[in-house]
Amino acid sequence: MDDTEIAMRFPQLAYLLNIPEVGDLVRQRANGQIDLAEYQGRVAKTNWWLTSSDNTRKWQILQSYDPRTAQESIREREAQIWDLVQSLGAGGQLGVPEVQKIAEESLRLGLQGPQLQDRIVSQIRYTKEIGSTPGSVATTINGLRKMASGYMVRPNEEVLFDFSRKIAAGELQAEDVDVYFREQAKGKFPNLADYIDRGITPENFFAQHKSEVAKMLEMSDDQVNFMDDPKWSQILDHTDEKGNRGPMTISETQRYVRGMDEWRSTRQGQQIAAEGASFLTKTFGKTA
Repeated sequence: MDDTEIAMRFPQLAYLLNIPEVGDLVRQRANGQIDLAEYQGRVAKTNWWLTSSDNTRKWQILQSYDPRTAQESIREREAQIWDLVQSLGAGGQLGVPEVQKIAEESLRLGLQGPQLQDRIVSQIRYTKEIGSTPGSVATTINGLRKMASGYMVRPNEEVLFDFSRKIAAGELQAEDVDVYFREQAKGKFPNLADYIDRGITPENFFAQHKSEVAKMLEMSDDQVNFMDDPKWSQILDHTDEKGNRGPMTISETQRYVRGMDEWRSTRQGQQIAAEGASFLTKTFGKTA
């Protein structure tokens, strides 16, 4: 039998005729030159058999023997991939050719669930919009940003995206990132290392300081930004009169705030200034 006749009588084996080391064995078997046991034994020793998975071989058979079903499977997988892409918030990053390639590849390699999502996530790249596009990547980025804020560290957006992508791919857990931020905070606030190890974040530690500053300056806590406003840096890390370095105490914070122009313009500051002036007037008399 020639190749045309073999393909007609054994359509499930037609694609093997195009693989040199296997095609010759198919021809010999189809023409009765070797028996089934010898055919199977020799095929199992070919490089094609040894380097391709069972799923890959089954997919190749389906594509050759039933191409319509194979195409239907590809279309179904493409729809699944588009849903995953949208749920990740990366709809603008993958085009039709990329999705088609991933669909065929995933069917050929048997990628499912986390493996398929990992393959999709590997195609996502950082953009300025990724953190604000609805989807699980943006949700994770926002969660990590809040986590970092608790430790009073400020990773850039690309770092947050990379962590988010790795979490989506199953390479990291949020707990791993928490450890990373914790170590950064201990480096930034070495005097708080023991507190941080006990689960007290810098944000927790400085909460009372922030409230005291806000109360003294007659503003809300949200208006006091210890992380980004340099005028508060001494509260976070200063050297006292004895040469000890660390965060200010509450009383030290109060003295520091009373020395600010912002405090002098508050109602309390103006009241105390007026009382001081009145005391001087009563004590020494009004000058001309």
